Amino acid sequence: MGLKRWFLRHAAQMVRQHPRHRRAMMLKLAHSVRVSRNCADIGTELGLDRERRRLARTIGLLHDVARFEQVVRYDSFVDSVSVNHGALGADRLQEVPLVQALAATDRAVLLHAVRHHNAAAAPQDSDPGAAFYLKLVRDADKLDIFRVICMLHRTNNGGEPATEALQLSDAPQVTPAIAAAIRAQRPAPMAAVQTRVDLLLLRLSWVFDLSFAASHQHLARRGHLTQLVGCLPKTQKIEDLVNGLHSYVAKRLIP
Repeated sequence: MGLKRWFLRHAAQMVRQHPRHRRAMMLKLAHSVRVSRNCADIGTELGLDRERRRLARTIGLLHDVARFEQVVRYDSFVDSVSVNHGALGADRLQEVPLVQALAATDRAVLLHAVRHHNAAAAPQDSDPGAAFYLKLVRDADKLDIFRVICMLHRTNNGGEPATEALQLSDAPQVTPAIAAAIRAQRPAPMAAVQTRVDLLLLRLSWVFDLSFAASHQHLARRGHLTQLVGCLPKTQKIEDLVNGLHSYVAKRLIP
């Protein structure tokens, strides 16, 4: 049995044992499958061979493995009010015999990527292989989260159920720290988020954390950036911030 089959069986078992969380778990399962595909697609454009694409797909599939345990234990996907799901996932995977059976280098890369995929900033790695796969899964994860947020804004009036615990204000205001991060072309800090507008701008600021031009190309082709910008209030301050986002992405798209 390979790690893909192990993960699908693990997910199915968690869904059977905890039917109250079925919908949340199925969403995370679908997300994991899409992130796995994103890893493979970006990897193909970056010229990865078959074996390296296989490792990339596996990392994408397993990156959120702890989400199932997280929602059962804490009834939340918000790490700040529950547990760091990246660290928990890496810890749990270390106990899986199929992971222990991997070649030492692949095992180290997998665990490192899972542990740090959700970090506010990727750690500075001395191992180029570990750094590459971590950047790849972080990009692939963000691309699908962009897709999910677009869907929520179409079907749920802009609400993100996973962030309800943050009790954000509906005021059409931008917190200064969020605006400052975007002007400085860096990802906005979650700790500064106070309004739903802040949260959406934080998501958009992830364009500064995409590592590969191929990832920016995927984002542009899918139109998610444009869709999310259209959900923001129309104020001069927000328009200025959005112009900065568009300018940055345009430069990344130039070969």
